[in-house]
Order: sequence, then structure tokens, then C-alpha cells
Amino acid sequence: MEKTPRFIAVDTGKFATKAVTLRGDGSERFITFRTKSEETQRSEAQGKSYIVEYKGKRYLVGEQAEVSSAKLTKAEDIHRISTYTAIHQLSSGDDTVVVAIGCPLSVFENPESKETYKKYMFPDRQIEIKVNETTKKLTILSVIVFPESSGIIYLDRKYESMSAGIIDIGGLNVNACVYNKTMPIISTLFTENLGSNVLAQNLKNALATKYGEDIPQWMMEDILRDGYVVDNMSSSGIREGSKEFIADFKKKHIESIIKKCEANGWNLRLTRLVFTGGTSELLRNEILQVIPGAIICEEPEKVNVRGFLKAITE
Repeated sequence: MEKTPRFIAVDTGKFATKAVTLRGDGSERFITFRTKSEETQRSEAQGKSYIVEYKGKRYLVGEQAEVSSAKLTKAEDIHRISTYTAIHQLSSGDDTVVVAIGCPLSVFENPESKETYKKYMFPDRQIEIKVNETTKKLTILSVIVFPESSGIIYLDRKYESMSAGIIDIGGLNVNACVYNKTMPIISTLFTENLGSNVLAQNLKNALATKYGEDIPQWMMEDILRDGYVVDNMSSSGIREGSKEFIADFKKKHIESIIKKCEANGWNLRLTRLVFTGGTSELLRNEILQVIPGAIICEEPEKVNVRGFLKAITE
């Protein structure tokens, strides 16, 4: 009797890798870890990190690793090994797997580029990979590629009968496109280097100029989340003026994204605007200040993989 395949959706972004599958009872099993990877001699990993062995190389993957990617392309070893790690964690040892992955809109709309990307990510249909001392041999039955921003289109069926401008704010990139009844309007699509990593670096530079002191990069995630700079010499514990400065900086970042939409022919007053991607939650207040009627997806960091999984299982 032929074994029922396992369906797994993976979204390996520049900041984090997200993946989801269905348990036997139909509930979702979701995992996420930082998209960082480097070759290592370590034999143990802590936190949301993994020791991964694949094709004779050993990698440290996840939050303990120090190497991330700032390239627009997803056709990199860091994304492939992160994708395989996620599939390993969500599968059994001898699974036959149907995989859904995302790619930038510009790649998706070029059939040759999409096929090249697909072959890069999965050159072999048999994958043997060891993660944290557990080896699994997996058979990839098929690989289905979706445009990165389109998860909400498949997740919420109401978008099958309407138009919507989807703005997916990730770690490095913003992928945006207007969809009309699930079909992308090609003239409206764009990919810009305006994700949270870029916001963090630009804000870091601006704060250094404002306060005359360097702020370590590793502090920026806290600063963006909390919306202020810590100051232990102040009775409030907050650097004077930092709340207002950061809020204004984040608002201007959203305005930059909106200007890119306008430059690509979007009618921002009339187009239904839907924000997704993990950075959308980080910038929720600023988005609603600039576009009060915007829709911000619930758990936006999960939307793409949940939508991809729904598309391949229903």
C-alpha cells in the first residue's frame, strides 16, 4: 500500500524561516527559527539552533549562528539548508513529502527563473540529512512554488472574488503586488529592499547621529520592538526624546513603502490594502497612522506558509 505523502510548506525569509505541516488530527504544527547558518565544528547547539549535517558538511543553523544573508536572491545555500532543516523537523524518517516554497515575485513571473530556483532548492529528490543526531531519509514527491506575498490569497477565500493590494514586509525585502481574483497584476508588482533589517540599520545610523554614540547591532531588535532607547542615567530608564524619534522614523519607513506602491501604479485611496509578513506586526501602529483603513493580517509572520499549505492540501 502506497504511503500517504506529508505536505509541508516552508517560507525561508531573510530574518526567519517558518514552516508548517498538518498533524494526524488535522491541527497545524508550526516551527520558526532564525535564517542564519555557518559551517561549524560544534557538536551541540542551544536555544532555537541546530547542528545539521548534509552532504559531508556540518552547519550551525538558527539563532546561535552569526551569518545571515543580505542578498535579494533566495537561491543561496543558507536558504536551502534552512529549508531542509525545517522539513526534517516536521517529517518522520521515511516520509514522502510534497513541499510548498515561496520565491520573490520577480522570479515567480519569469518561468525560466522560477524553474532554475526550484532546481537549485531541490536538485535531488532523495534527501538524507542529520539534525541534532537524528538522521532522516526523505523522498521529495513534488515541489510547488508560490509568489512570496500570496499566502493570504489562499488562506482567506474571500480574496478569490475581489482585488487586493498585498504588501508583505519581511526581514530584508518588501514584496508587493495587487491581485485581482487571485491573479497578480504584473504591472503593479515590485520587490524593494525595505524590510526590518534595512529599517534597523538605518535607524541605528540615525540614532548614532542623534546621540553621538554607537549602538550595537544586537540591541536594535529590542529598540525596534520596544520603541525607545534604554538610559540607565535617566529616572524614567528611557533616553530622552528616543520614543518620539523612533516612532517618527518608523512612520517615515512606511511612507517610503507607500511611495513605492504609488510609483508602481497603485491607487492607494481605492485599493484594498492588506499587510502581511512579520514586520507588519512590528510596524502596526505606524501603518495605521499612514493608512487608517489598512488590513493587517492576524499572526502575519505565519500567513504565507499557512496559505501555501492550504493551497496544496485542499
